[in-house]
Amino acid sequence: MSGQTLIALITAVTSLVVSVVTAAVSSSFRRRSETELAKLKNQLTEEQSERAARRAYVYDARKRLYLLAPSALFRCPMRSRRSGICAMRANCRWADVFEATDFLLRVTR
Repeated sequence: MSGQTLIALITAVTSLVVSVVTAAVSSSFRRRSETELAKLKNQLTEEQSERAARRAYVYDARKRLYLLAPSALFRCPMRSRRSGICAMRANCRWADVFEATDFLLRVTR
């Protein structure tokens, strides 16, 4: 073989090897990124469902609290403001309602 033919053959083989290695590395990176993307999508879906469940739980807990609390508890502050009787407001125990609501919110976080 002549020198030019040998150089052309070496160049062709080197080019072939480089292209095969590039294809293998590219395939490996693509597979890795696809699996990482799938994991991130699953994590996002899980976090969204947890937030939705937490929101539903807080809503139901507040609804239960408002249904279980006596209606006088809600009417009492308005009456006490109109009549000016501070003792009536103290007996309403609004602090208990707010404390229970805060407790429910802390539990669900």
